[in-house]
Amino acid sequence: GDASGVLWALGLDGSERWSARLDGAIRGGAASDGQMVYAVSEQGEAAAFLIDGFEMWRRRIDHTTADASGGGSNVVLPTTVFASPTVTADHLLVSFIVDGGPVTPAVVALDRFVGTVAWRSSDPDRLSDGFANSRSSTARFGDTLVLASSLSDGIQGIESASGRARWMTPAGIRCERQWASPVVVSDLVLLPRPDGALHAYRAEDGETVWRIALAGPSEVASLAQCDSTGQQIQEGFELQASIAVAPDGTIIVASTSQLIFAIGGF
Repeated sequence: GDASGVLWALGLDGSERWSARLDGAIRGGAASDGQMVYAVSEQGEAAAFLIDGFEMWRRRIDHTTADASGGGSNVVLPTTVFASPTVTADHLLVSFIVDGGPVTPAVVALDRFVGTVAWRSSDPDRLSDGFANSRSSTARFGDTLVLASSLSDGIQGIESASGRARWMTPAGIRCERQWASPVVVSDLVLLPRPDGALHAYRAEDGETVWRIALAGPSEVASLAQCDSTGQQIQEGFELQASIAVAPDGTIIVASTSQLIFAIGGF
């Protein structure tokens, strides 16, 4: 996908096989289950194509919230999508941001075969801190989906069958614009954060297992990179990209300081 909203399918020699246009830039790239290809634009248009380019469905993703004026009606708000969607056996999971910020985890599940809404996330127990927008993709561990909140300090666990929030774990001082997606490695969820630290959580219940201050000048970098409003106070040490995992289990992490870290032995 490119910034003009075109999804390209190329042969290994670089030749164009097919292309399709979505409404808005495609920021997060495409996802595939081997049979179909899925993409979501920045303007919230989701589309599914067969591998040969035949379009299966399209759907606009929006967010419904209560009227702030107290009139009792609902308001439909447009969403902005930066992350690539996540494909499961039945669903296409799309995380999003919306002006004003949702009070539930910002993820919607579409039926991956026909594009209808299977569920919208909910937080009946009010586990969220009220800043649940997400710029990154969801990860999956068993029947739990893991989502990192943007403009927040939280990581959330969601039931994959219903979208109901199961747990929410604070990660430290709030930092703006969490771009990196959580990644499940064994029974841990690993999350690089713009505070300069790599955080590890138990995937089952979100309990914090460890935190390593990689990119900062001290061992407390993860407590010193952002102020109380979420603004960066020391540029150049953020961890903004998702991790990569080598075949031997080594974790590769890059920072905006142009350093790359390899972590093993955990």
